[in-house]
Amino acid sequence: LWNPFVPLLPWLCAVFLAWDVALGNRRALWALAVAACFAAQTHLAFATLTVVVVVWLAAWSRWWPRLLPPAAARDGWGGEAGADTGADDPPRRVWAAWWRTLLGVGVLVGVLWLPPLFDALFDLHNPVSVARSIATPPPTVGPVSALGLVGRYVRPDGPWIGGEEPSLYLSVQGSGPVPLVLALAVVAGCVAAGRRRRLVDVVALSSLTLVLVVAAVPAAAQIFLPAYAYLTQFLKLVGGLVWLTVAWTVWRLGAGWVAARPPRRAVVGAVTIAGLVVAVASSWGDAVSADTPHRREEPAVQALRAQLVPDLAAGETVRVEYTGDPFNVVGPGVIYWLIHDEADLLTSDGGHGLKWGHAHRWQRGEPYDRLLTVAVNYGPDTASDAVSQCEHDPRARPVAEYNALGPADLDWLAQFEYGRYFAPDAASPADVERADELAGRRLHVVVFEGPAVCAQVPKAAKKASES
Repeated sequence: LWNPFVPLLPWLCAVFLAWDVALGNRRALWALAVAACFAAQTHLAFATLTVVVVVWLAAWSRWWPRLLPPAAARDGWGGEAGADTGADDPPRRVWAAWWRTLLGVGVLVGVLWLPPLFDALFDLHNPVSVARSIATPPPTVGPVSALGLVGRYVRPDGPWIGGEEPSLYLSVQGSGPVPLVLALAVVAGCVAAGRRRRLVDVVALSSLTLVLVVAAVPAAAQIFLPAYAYLTQFLKLVGGLVWLTVAWTVWRLGAGWVAARPPRRAVVGAVTIAGLVVAVASSWGDAVSADTPHRREEPAVQALRAQLVPDLAAGETVRVEYTGDPFNVVGPGVIYWLIHDEADLLTSDGGHGLKWGHAHRWQRGEPYDRLLTVAVNYGPDTASDAVSQCEHDPRARPVAEYNALGPADLDWLAQFEYGRYFAPDAASPADVERADELAGRRLHVVVFEGPAVCAQVPKAAKKASES
């Protein structure tokens, strides 16, 4: 899993645990501390949002009575005195019953942040590198574009429920600020409805969601360009929270009316079950037929793995680098499977962190027995042909090769592209269709051995591989 995917579930758990704590459950603080620390330490966007959750919880614990009419502040949950809530009252200004828990949780948080502190002082200094990237960032989405980007994800038909994530030049595109404004208005309406009906749980959830939607804008603004789809996944959670808040508010407003008569309960239960069945049935096809993300590259990785593993002598240390792989798929795939096959492997891929762990992180001057370069060529549309560069290097010799197209297809495609360059309108629709199909499968990968990396790494690919 890539870093932006790892904290999705822990951060969502932290949001719900913060809601639980806000409603008076002191024991949930322990789980909240673990989930929040894990999410904050995994990816920078979640660090920002986790801080927002903690700040909201502190503010709620101090000032929540001011958000509600006096009766709700006096009676606790929902304005119904004596209601059995299954939890303590929300925390008030007097912390007599909370200080022991807070002290213990504070110690736990300190322990959980010892590894990043150790890394900052003695190991890879990753927190220092993060701070430097913030101080001197590359081009980012920016606040204006972030409004539209967040707007796309908080739409009722947004990516949180399977909506499209259109991209242009590899960056996910927003849909304008109007959906964001509407989402803020809807959630603010939930706050107002909760206050009017004196529903503490509704006010807590909707105020938390409102704060997170606002905070999602600066969090999205700091995403480096291009804004790949995997970097915006946290916005799906924000969008889902918006409409979960709406659904919860509607349910709490109508729960009393539904519970008043058994026929109403039966109807609502039947509708809920039917909706669940329809949702499962409508999504079942996509769920069972999900494709792996890199179907073109998978055969290449496995073919090269099969050729390389028998060629590696027991006990020898091999350094593996890759070039010409702008999306960082084939090279890391070969590295992963060689490590999986217990090769003694070193690489500078992900060298700014611990992508492959300390045991496989190559540092300048560290000795090795062989150097392999995985040269990748996706065709003439890529920035450079690493395979040709390595082939023209007299010091490099090929040791493994994969070509998705056979010689006949390669010759036909080369002649087609040459002829179309001079006569763009001369090709028949059938030839164009065949050319598009072959171009979509074109992939040539050769592993070379030599005393140095045999093709210059494009700067964009190098930065991506080291991030």
